[in-house]
Amino acid sequence: MRAFDPAIVFLSLAAIACSADAYRTSRQRVFLCYFASWSYYRVGDGKFSVEQIDATPCTHLIYAYAKPVNGSIAPMETRLDTGVHKMYRKFNALKRTRRGLKTLISIGGWNEGSERFSKIASSERGRRAFAESVVAFLDLHGFDGIDIDWKYPTQRDGSPSDKKNFALLLKDLRKALDHKDHILTASVSALKAIIDAAYDVKEISRHVHFMSIMGYDLFGPWNYHTGHPAPLRGRIGGSSDESTLNVETSVESWISKGADVGKLVLGMPLYGRTYTLKDPNEHGFNAPTWGPGESGPFTREPGLLGYNEICTLISTGGWKVTRDPNVNAPVAVKGNLWIGFDDAESLANKVFRI
Repeated sequence: MRAFDPAIVFLSLAAIACSADAYRTSRQRVFLCYFASWSYYRVGDGKFSVEQIDATPCTHLIYAYAKPVNGSIAPMETRLDTGVHKMYRKFNALKRTRRGLKTLISIGGWNEGSERFSKIASSERGRRAFAESVVAFLDLHGFDGIDIDWKYPTQRDGSPSDKKNFALLLKDLRKALDHKDHILTASVSALKAIIDAAYDVKEISRHVHFMSIMGYDLFGPWNYHTGHPAPLRGRIGGSSDESTLNVETSVESWISKGADVGKLVLGMPLYGRTYTLKDPNEHGFNAPTWGPGESGPFTREPGLLGYNEICTLISTGGWKVTRDPNVNAPVAVKGNLWIGFDDAESLANKVFRI
């Protein structure tokens, strides 16, 4: 995932898998919902606060993000999280609105990288001290668990030993958290190359309650050619990248490496990735681009539009919207702007076909 973490939903593969064996693994329906706390600072109708969250469909709410500081967990922004705006308190108060709702704090994210996580995980002393700080943090602020969003072990200023140490970190965390019946989840990559390099899948699977596969941003404007950010499958006759960078292949990679299907959760984006076409007449998949499309009025990040922004644009008319049967998600084109996104139909297709 890139620098912006917009709204994301995760669904348990155990709850949606077609096979009877997978269904018997776990009958628990899991619907994780992420809250991007920085959306509070957006302007106008783009501003979004905890009080606006409808937790009705969610089994778990995840607050993004906290950060690692000096080997411990700390609020990302004190003024927002625990200071004058008291977002942590308001967020955890949502448990009173839905019976059985669990709240988690996510630590890390794209901007965090690996360096501090790698240092924490590199020694038994560091891992245990971090685990103790997490337990104290959860108890202090009222969260039910933690999501480790390390992007990614062995990558981005990480160490080759991160693969082993990440599993050990999760082991020590689970041991500490179990004393308080806290929840442990990990957000993990959907890219096969990173899965191979970063994760001891069987060990990770053993220690967490859930593993959230980030089934989005598989393609984006950083590629300088068009591609859907969250294709269900590769297109027939598509590129070699398309044959591997898709949701179906990602899920199969995790399962083939020994992940417990009952703990796998699929992440799906509620946003789109945008491109500026070099030639508006060449607007299919793999069309050359200059880079990202212009930023939207709310999300304000080039190359990304929230689903609300996409709907508003398309409602103005003049857009060509297509849906490849394998990608199974819409693409909208107008002039030199190309948008790949998910809608209700494509999200439902992922739920029923994975």
